[in-house]
Amino acid sequence: MIKANRLVIASGLLYLILALGHIPVDIFPYGFDKNAPIHFAFLMIIAIAYAVYIILRHNRFELPLKVIFLIWGLVLSVLASTLNAPDLVGSLTGDSGRYTGAISLFCLIVIAIYHSQFSLSQIHKLAQIYVTTIFIVSIIGILQHFKVIDMPGDVGVTGTLGNLDFFGAYVGTGFALFVYLMPTVPRPRKILFTFFIVINLYAVYLAGPLQSYVDIAIILIAVLIYRFRSYIPRYDLTLNIKTFFGTLGVIIWLEGIFLMPFIGSFVPVLGNDVQVQIRGQFWLAATRQFFSSPLTGVGPDHYGSYYEQYRTVLSVQNNPTLLANDAHAAPAQTLATLGILGIIAFVLLLTLLIRAFCILHARDSKNRFQYGAIGIYLFVFTTNAAISPITLPHKYLFWALAGFIIGQAYRGVVIKSNLRYKVVSAALIPALMLPTFYTLANFVPAQLDYLQATNKAARGKGERIDLKYNNFLPCMIYYPSIVSMISKNGEKDVIIFAQDQIKGNPNCVEAWITLAKIAYNQSDLPVMRTIVYELIEIAPSRQQVIYLASLYANKAGDEYLDDLVDKQLMKLNPGLIIVE
Repeated sequence: MIKANRLVIASGLLYLILALGHIPVDIFPYGFDKNAPIHFAFLMIIAIAYAVYIILRHNRFELPLKVIFLIWGLVLSVLASTLNAPDLVGSLTGDSGRYTGAISLFCLIVIAIYHSQFSLSQIHKLAQIYVTTIFIVSIIGILQHFKVIDMPGDVGVTGTLGNLDFFGAYVGTGFALFVYLMPTVPRPRKILFTFFIVINLYAVYLAGPLQSYVDIAIILIAVLIYRFRSYIPRYDLTLNIKTFFGTLGVIIWLEGIFLMPFIGSFVPVLGNDVQVQIRGQFWLAATRQFFSSPLTGVGPDHYGSYYEQYRTVLSVQNNPTLLANDAHAAPAQTLATLGILGIIAFVLLLTLLIRAFCILHARDSKNRFQYGAIGIYLFVFTTNAAISPITLPHKYLFWALAGFIIGQAYRGVVIKSNLRYKVVSAALIPALMLPTFYTLANFVPAQLDYLQATNKAARGKGERIDLKYNNFLPCMIYYPSIVSMISKNGEKDVIIFAQDQIKGNPNCVEAWITLAKIAYNQSDLPVMRTIVYELIEIAPSRQQVIYLASLYANKAGDEYLDDLVDKQLMKLNPGLIIVE
């Protein structure tokens, strides 16, 4: 039994390791983030292992040329955005600390291709491991709530995901997998999974994020639609028409979510929610970023690097100190960071996925419910992704199941295995994995160096912190911590580190502020002028930047900058009277 299912078991165990991955609180206790970096490292390792398997068993992954071309389209659009961004490494790893750059996407593509080989019975077994993993994460969250165990991350029920909203989205969407499994498992397992559902519901209750309840509501509505499907009129449509209207329906749904913060009370419960309103401002900043670089976007996962430059006046007035490292919506994030090319690539893949569902619905009437239940999971996930950041273990499930659906629909199609097909298909996996291997080889040592430095700094023995700039440690998350540690070495080390940080990521606002303060204290006005004008460009609404600009303008007698500061202050504070 085990031998016959060893591939499924191995794949399930690898996912379990990914989802439970974290650094315990007692190990490197002063590290900033002990969840996301581990997930990213494990994701790369798993993807590399899957890639090796795909290369060795390539005959199991023969997909039509149009599918491979669509994947290449996404890869090339991401590469174009990566090469056009000012920070190449930041585009590979992601510069927000969530590690949603080019490499994580490449890994997820490999995971989708790997899962395209599985049969319906195999994915059914895998799904049971997935729900067991979600159950374990829920148990960890409950134990955390009652202070039985201590987990790294934010306060509240976070499990191994480090954040309450991430936890809620992960567990909430997981209920759709029970819809898929419950009608098709033996009675003893039905009882076990019912227990899982109760525990997961309790975990969601303790965590409390609204989006979990929205997930459950959508799943229940989908189940009701299925139950009363006989009352729904049906039409004999062609595959192309079904695909078109299915894709259009999902796009309209996502557009409706995007409009939700702006139509307020017209949307019950959610419309006037504070978090939804805040997200609306994030999404407006995303559209501004898009218009600054419409073709390729500002670079994979670089939303946070440009947020302050493009945030709205209203967001500053309402939440002046709230900075966003993510658009909190996959469509808005993609629009801002990958531009038109990225949006087209994703829409085409979405169309392919919907077409695959239509093909399976027509071809395999016996298993329509199972495919439909998987579709519910993918739809609920997509809804979550349209309003909140999603963790890598959560994304893994989406791409794995999407890859399975496409594989089910298109594997077995007669393929013309000519030279073009062999070259295009054979080059895909190496193109995805070579930059992944490079990133893994540099990312892990960078994290270890940082964590060891935090331990050394915490000992407080006056030891020198020999931590050099490393472009695999994102500015937004790591710069303040690193500068705090190396400041004990002296001002010279701080200057060198800040300058190196800016060379790696010109939009690192904190590094520019560090150099501006040092230049002011040294009365180096020419240097301070260059820095202040750069800061006014990339973070015009930050109070600290306005203050530094005002200091320089008064000290240097820069009337133009002084007038610029006054205008900015009046724009951010209507009714403000400035006395010269």
